Amino acid sequence: MSDLVVGLGEVGGPLRDLLQAEGHDLNCPTRYTGHIDTLHIAFPYGPQFIDWVQRYQTAWAPTLTIVHSTVPIGTTRKLIEAVHSPVNGRQGQMREDLLWVPKWIGGTHAKEAQQVLELGGMRCLTTLKPETTEAMKLLCLAKYAAANALARLGQELGIPDHMVMEWDRGYNTNVEKGLQRPLIQPDGPTIGGHCLMAGVALLRQTYPHPLLDGILRYSNQGPSAPWEAYLRGV
Repeated sequence: MSDLVVGLGEVGGPLRDLLQAEGHDLNCPTRYTGHIDTLHIAFPYGPQFIDWVQRYQTAWAPTLTIVHSTVPIGTTRKLIEAVHSPVNGRQGQMREDLLWVPKWIGGTHAKEAQQVLELGGMRCLTTLKPETTEAMKLLCLAKYAAANALARLGQELGIPDHMVMEWDRGYNTNVEKGLQRPLIQPDGPTIGGHCLMAGVALLRQTYPHPLLDGILRYSNQGPSAPWEAYLRGV
């Protein structure tokens, strides 16, 4: 089997290494001309995302496409022979997390994709609907962003971050395990992570909700925020 990873950034680079795949670097394109069985999409979402993926599918004619990118709900279903497999990893430790954290795959060809990814040492869980994995990834980002937005609200109320953390530690020691809260240290004056607020904005794009509006408002990044540029494809 032959794999090609398109986009060799924070996700695509480690993914190519684990799969021992060919690579297509968008910043320095050198088109691979060999046969491809599985096309891996690992570049950020933007307005032309579907068009670009379709171009790559036409160019290499893979039998299977695995979308690893964070995308709006419903994106993968617009692509032929494609599944969605979001990344759940930490910046700077992506290779280790790809091997450690179970990788979800959504789509009718999820079992075939599982065989491909497990050859690279990844552990996989599957579901038949790509919308499920698309939503789970966006909700994961929104949960983290919501915790930071609440911390920002506490700062506006004059409560230092360390006091909120101490409160939550005390709470966790006195409740049953299923009710314990994750301890998330606020990122500072803005809700950080280059993909975090972009993910919240993508979820709002598909599923408008006042909660998401509030999270974006508390991002303290204004109308020229990175997540706005992300949606415009800048």
